[in-house]
Amino acid sequence: MPNTSDTTNGSTAGAITALASVEGRNGQPLLIAGSMRALHVSRDCGGTWSFEPVSGGVTSIATLPKVPNTNECRVLVGSPSGCFLVDPETGAQTLWLRGGGVLAVAAASLPADEGTTRYFAGTAFDGLLRSDDGPEAWTPANAGLTETAVQAFALSPSFASDATGFLATFSGVYRTRNGGRAWRRLDLPEPDLPVQCLALSPTHHDLWVGTEGMGVFRSTDWGDSWSHAGNLATSTINALRFSRDGESVFAGTQDGIVVCQNDGQVQYELAAGLGPVLSIGEPGVDAEGPVVAGLLDEKIAILQDHGRHLDQVRLTTDSPAPT
Repeated sequence: MPNTSDTTNGSTAGAITALASVEGRNGQPLLIAGSMRALHVSRDCGGTWSFEPVSGGVTSIATLPKVPNTNECRVLVGSPSGCFLVDPETGAQTLWLRGGGVLAVAAASLPADEGTTRYFAGTAFDGLLRSDDGPEAWTPANAGLTETAVQAFALSPSFASDATGFLATFSGVYRTRNGGRAWRRLDLPEPDLPVQCLALSPTHHDLWVGTEGMGVFRSTDWGDSWSHAGNLATSTINALRFSRDGESVFAGTQDGIVVCQNDGQVQYELAAGLGPVLSIGEPGVDAEGPVVAGLLDEKIAILQDHGRHLDQVRLTTDSPAPT
């Protein structure tokens, strides 16, 4: 079993680099946070947490498509030391890819005649790796890439039928229309944009790109044309998430979270004064739903009711309980 941790005391080292949510075996939602020391799991919407150390720390988390007629609960975890398949309920870890400096991971369902799931691992030095068979058959998928550091993914919610996805390097965005076999660099409004993050609408063909110091760029046609979104033109955007209805976008800045309409206009500041927001968990159905933000010092913030209610929690790996 994972170690348990008190969320009110503990170490201030580290940053919450990734957030995800997954349905547990009994249908209970699990909130998962990654830091550069451990994978943390909450079964009560962030009130209490367990943790499991991950070699090298956590850079990214991808939830996996549900396998029909099974009770599996798994996430794919990227780490500087490789890629792991993790059961967040038990803490069990299986090394799927050794080394490579994995910065980003993603997974999507495939058409029935091709298999079940396609896995992607973006690395710091070796570009993109792809597998349709879990840990057994990782192969390079760098056709069309001119850079070797892949730091973010955004896959179409209809990937099994449209085979469309996007990845970000530190200075560009690439698109695939053939399931990741080949990539084409998109023509962004500015050359060599310092890209930080990507977000893809679950309901529209909207793609948002967050940058360092140049705000957000938005495309409504999956990267064929672009506009500067809202009045965030000089902001650093560390994280982006669409609401589940696709009508709002949550942008993590150096000072908090800004909520934008999907047309690019800023609606309001959800939380100012939080400091840098490095990751954003899956929000509720719309902008009113709870939002979880990953902060520095192994802290998360849980915001509800348009930010009127805010709880901050510090995760810790200092004092494990007996197992």
